[in-house]
Amino acid sequence: MDFLNQEIPIIHAKAIENIKKAQQYQKTQYYKKSKEIAKYKTGDLVLRRNHNKMSAFPNERWLGPWQIIQATNKDGSAYRIMKPGDIKSLSKVNVVDLRPFHKREDDVITA
Repeated sequence: MDFLNQEIPIIHAKAIENIKKAQQYQKTQYYKKSKEIAKYKTGDLVLRRNHNKMSAFPNERWLGPWQIIQATNKDGSAYRIMKPGDIKSLSKVNVVDLRPFHKREDDVITA
């Protein structure tokens, strides 16, 4: 019984250490294959990926523009966004589902 009482905390600490190593490895592998993550500031306009599409045609792949309200975590991997002037549209989105909005002359922003 003494053996178990001494070994369980050691095994537990080793398991936690292995989990942290695995998470760090997975994070580096993920970011190795992905594009550089864009950093957005409060007030920036972005497009949001349309996950509700049935096919590429005739639905749009990107919806927007949406306005960045705030980053929800320290590393900037998720943001709170809303349509300009529409507080009911407030939602949380992962950065991989966002892209910068570039205004063109023929674009019309409706509130």
